[in-house]
Amino acid sequence: MEGSAPPTPDAAARDAIGPNPYDPTRARAATDAGRQQGRTLATEIKRVWS
Repeated sequence: MEGSAPPTPDAAARDAIGPNPYDPTRARAATDAGRQQGRTLATEIKRVWS
């Protein structure tokens, strides 16, 4: 993790979102993937800031 940039969806989140980000049938999977990505990023951010 270098520099400063807003996070973008990782591969798992992109797969969960699918081709249409407005498809409500994929919302739960996309939310779950985003939360998991956030947990991973939080670990990295904590390491940098500690």
